Amino acid sequence: MTGLKAFKKNSVLGLALAGAVALSLQVSQPTQAETTQATLLDRIQIEDLMIDYYWDLTSQGRHDINKYWAKDAVFNVNGEVIKGRDAIQAVYNTRTNDRIAPSGKFNMLLNNPRIIVDGNKAVMDAIWTGVMSDTKRATPRFIEQGTEHTEFVKENGHWLIISRTLVSDGGMPDAYDGNQKD
Repeated sequence: MTGLKAFKKNSVLGLALAGAVALSLQVSQPTQAETTQATLLDRIQIEDLMIDYYWDLTSQGRHDINKYWAKDAVFNVNGEVIKGRDAIQAVYNTRTNDRIAPSGKFNMLLNNPRIIVDGNKAVMDAIWTGVMSDTKRATPRFIEQGTEHTEFVKENGHWLIISRTLVSDGGMPDAYDGNQKD
């Protein structure tokens, strides 16, 4: 087959293939649950919980995680799994990030949170970025960045973290480097 007939046949096959690919991409996308007044309020409460969590995390001194984590929660940091609120608190009490200057200001940014609420359970996927301002005159510098997948449970009307998985994309602190290869 040559000329115009071959062109038409190849064009039809190419168009059919492109259509099949487009349809498969559309079907494979996760669906967002319908937003209602109740789920909207839950999403706001979860986002507020995580903003408070990150605010406490970057404040001076150690923070008490009891108001954020469920008692039987699981924390997975780059493949290291810590089980139970007491063990998670011990991690926060003992590990430090030497790249954060005590005289400067460290901020943790939480970006692009995607929160899906399903009754008394919810899931959030987000990007986190650590930024260090050594002095008021120095240009801020990025310390670390990664993604998180956090699952929540609503207990007695309050949202708590039941499972949290952090994956460093860059700048992982040495304190969490036990299971990772570059």
